[in-house]
Amino acid sequence: MVYSAFLGAEPLANLSLTAAILCFWLALKRADRLRASALWLSLAGLALSLSMLTRPAAYLLWLPLSALFGVYTWRAKRAWLGLALFVLISGGTFWAWNAHNEQVFGHRTFSTVGPYTMLYHRAASIEHLATGVAPDEVFIRLNERVEARLGRTLPEGIDIENVRHTYLAASPEVEAALTAVSLEVFLRYPHVYLATLPLGLARMFGYTYPLKGLWRAPDVLWNIGLVVLTALGLWQLWRQRQRLFVSLTLLIGMYFTVGVLLVKTSGSDTRERSMLTMLMACCAAYALSTWWTRRQRSQSG
Repeated sequence: MVYSAFLGAEPLANLSLTAAILCFWLALKRADRLRASALWLSLAGLALSLSMLTRPAAYLLWLPLSALFGVYTWRAKRAWLGLALFVLISGGTFWAWNAHNEQVFGHRTFSTVGPYTMLYHRAASIEHLATGVAPDEVFIRLNERVEARLGRTLPEGIDIENVRHTYLAASPEVEAALTAVSLEVFLRYPHVYLATLPLGLARMFGYTYPLKGLWRAPDVLWNIGLVVLTALGLWQLWRQRQRLFVSLTLLIGMYFTVGVLLVKTSGSDTRERSMLTMLMACCAAYALSTWWTRRQRSQSG
């Protein structure tokens, strides 16, 4: 509720993503029916396009989803028409926005936020933990290394401490410098890189940053309970041979989890997994429903 009480960019992106997943699931269930499958895949492509244009987190999700649909329906020749429509709509949106950014900003990319976040959240955190240098000083050092790679003088009115704020709408040269400095840090401290992955997972699935004080304990317990119930639900669904749904859930979960951990572990909380909440809720509800059904049967027996 903290993040979804208003229909801003992030909740709208998640709502559109939920609609896309639902339509994609319905298309999978109707893969042997040409018109129904094509209709649901077209709607899934439109909803996914809206989600990626609202917030770029899902801008590559069409690739693994297309692969899953292709693997699941490879024997059904008629299903390829629907898949082609899905790729045309969602992939077309991806390429069109890249072309738009090249035309307007001279940079053929979908979003520039990834390299910035990777340097000033992921790499900065690693360097801080590895060296013990204060975060503000780490930021300055990273700024200096980026500027050294660019080989330029600072823009007028901008000092080395605040120059990073000019990197958000990055040119190709700035983006390349941000990525190069990040990789330098990762390769210099690989042990810290690996050691912080569990921390990122704990933050992503364990607590909600704005909830502090007395709210912290119930918040953590709630999130741990949701994760445990999700895992139980997935296991029970697998045992019930609902393996297509399990595969879809795990695929989407891995896409967003790996995507987040690549670019940040610090500054994360359950907001980073808000895209997965709908699927997690479905699995948790199935686990509770299964437990309740078994309890009722044992009492009646």
